Amino acid sequence: MSHTVRNLSTAQVVAIPSRRSAGSAIFHTRAVGDERASAADVSGLVPRASGIGLAARRARLLWKRNGMRWFIVFGLWAAQSRLLRFLSDRLRKMERERDLAGFFEPTIAAQIWQDYDWEHGGEEWSVSAEWRQSLVENVIDEWLPPRAAVLEIGPGAGRWTGHLHERAERLALVDVAPRCLALCQSRLDDTEKTAYCLGNGPDLSPLEDESIDFAWSFDVFVHLTGAVTASYLRELRRVLRTGGRAVIHHNACVPARGRWRSKLTAPDFTHLACRADLSVADQLDSWGSEREFDVRFHNAVITVLEKR
Repeated sequence: MSHTVRNLSTAQVVAIPSRRSAGSAIFHTRAVGDERASAADVSGLVPRASGIGLAARRARLLWKRNGMRWFIVFGLWAAQSRLLRFLSDRLRKMERERDLAGFFEPTIAAQIWQDYDWEHGGEEWSVSAEWRQSLVENVIDEWLPPRAAVLEIGPGAGRWTGHLHERAERLALVDVAPRCLALCQSRLDDTEKTAYCLGNGPDLSPLEDESIDFAWSFDVFVHLTGAVTASYLRELRRVLRTGGRAVIHHNACVPARGRWRSKLTAPDFTHLACRADLSVADQLDSWGSEREFDVRFHNAVITVLEKR
């Protein structure tokens, strides 16, 4: 026996079994659309498959709806996706267990950026012209003091270098790729207040102790290992004057995919900075009056370090 309740707004009724004992079943009813009825009420009416049965049912439905050719292409895509995830995990495990640098070894990085096509000057990594200008105004200019001795680590083709050159009293550019330094020199056409220094990756040996007021690096530390990052931070401590600041763009978390991104996280970076005796003055992943601009699209963050 069952009882029914009609909902006048929907005129639809669903019967819901309730098991009191093994030999009896009593049906309760609730109207579809009633805010008191939930999806949980009717879940017991539909048998649920699991494991292989669920996969087979979905596969049959996909085949029926999309056809054999689509289903075969989809199957190949799914298989290669799983294979890539497996291989990526294996590479990470090998790098971790054997302390391998992978793409992040300095000499490999130097060759990559030496051969890179710099036709767009690095602007291919800017979200938009508005995003780029907002970063200059709200981050660089916020922390860059007037008449400063400025260091840029990894300028590439000079994406940020022009603005730093305008604001700086002296400018030092350090890059591991000779071609990048040549591109910057061609862009600035200045050898009087700008020094073009070829780096070896782990240190800032061309620079003197306590000679820098402000250091900037964007889209560089997101590619560095923990060991290279730690070395750079110790070197920043050496070359910064007391009260000097370094604004560094780096990863916030371990990337889900991609061999180009560092496995260093924001807490890792903060820990390495503290070990280098640098204080964290700020850490941000968005800016603007309504925080409308950010670096979260690559799971990145910007940290402001200070030598005290």
